[in-house]
Amino acid sequence: MPQRELCPVKPGKARHYLRFNLKALRIAGRRAREHTPEFKDKYRWRSGIESTFSEMDKKTEVKRLRVRGLSAVGYCARLKAIGVNLFRAAKVKRVLGALRPTPGAALLGTRFSIFVVKELFLSPWRQLRNIFDPVAEYMPYAFSIAA
Repeated sequence: MPQRELCPVKPGKARHYLRFNLKALRIAGRRAREHTPEFKDKYRWRSGIESTFSEMDKKTEVKRLRVRGLSAVGYCARLKAIGVNLFRAAKVKRVLGALRPTPGAALLGTRFSIFVVKELFLSPWRQLRNIFDPVAEYMPYAFSIAA
């Protein structure tokens, strides 16, 4: 009986017992599922996604936004994701030889691309501001700020 030490069944006073708790049972079930081909096929995509979020955090500090609120956070996160994609696209073009590595040209092209994307995102907000600014001039203030 060379494997007796590995057996989870232990002798008691009257009988042999198999003792476990629900947490150990859950962990054992999860570990058994992790070795199935379906789990491995589904889980293999995670490393690519995790590396993308890591790159996004390192380049843009997306975890430290200066805004609050779901819509503002979503807007800033989308802009930062677009920025990371622009950096990746520039890197691919550089590798393929389509972008000549002249000093400052890559940075200028990237800055211009970011500017164009920013303007495309801000134009609807500017139109709304142009609509509401004249209305705000005629609104009486409910309170005044004491100096």
